[in-house]
Amino acid sequence: SNGLDFLDLISHELRQPLTAALGSVITLIDRTDDLTGEQKTKLLEITARNLAQLSSLIDSLRIFNDADRGSLRVVPASVLVEELFSDCAEDFPDARTHRTLVTSCPPGLMINVDKTLFKQVVTNLVGNAMKFAPAGSTVTLSAAESGPDLLITVRDQGHGFPEHESERIFDKSVKLIPGASGLGLGLYVAR
Repeated sequence: SNGLDFLDLISHELRQPLTAALGSVITLIDRTDDLTGEQKTKLLEITARNLAQLSSLIDSLRIFNDADRGSLRVVPASVLVEELFSDCAEDFPDARTHRTLVTSCPPGLMINVDKTLFKQVVTNLVGNAMKFAPAGSTVTLSAAESGPDLLITVRDQGHGFPEHESERIFDKSVKLIPGASGLGLGLYVAR
C-alpha cells in the first residue's frame, strides 16, 4: 500500500504542473488571435514556470532513485559559487513566489562539486524555504568559507519546525505540514 500511495503522490505532483502548462499552451493555440501580447506573455510565463517545476520534480526523483540504488554518479568540477547561486535565483522570480530571494557570496569563491547535483541540493533547500516562508518575506541564500569547508546557509522568516523534528525532516517522504504540496523528497535529496 505504501508503494501505491507514493505512486499516487508522484502522479499528482507531476500532473499538476503538466496540466497547468498544457492548459496555457492550448489557450495560446485556440485563442491566439483574441489574446493581447500581455496575455500571451502571461500564458508563456505560466508554461515556463510549470515546466521548470516539472523538470525539478523529475530531477529530484532521478537523484532519489539513483541514491537509493547506490548508483548516483558524481562528476566533480571546479565551479564558481556565485554562478550557481545566480542559476538557482532564476528558478524563483519574486513575482511568482511572492517572496524575495537575496543571495550573498564572496566574489570569486570556487567549489569542487558536481554542478548539477549541487544546484539541485541548493534549489531544494531554497524551494523549501520559499514554500513555507510568509508571503512578502525574504529568503536569504549565502555562502561562506569555514576553514577547508564551504558553509551554505538558507534563512527564511517562517515559523520553522519543532527542534525534536530536526533530524526527521531529512528522512524520505517526510512532510511536517499535513497536506503540503511536494513529494517530501527535497530535503532527503539535499542530505
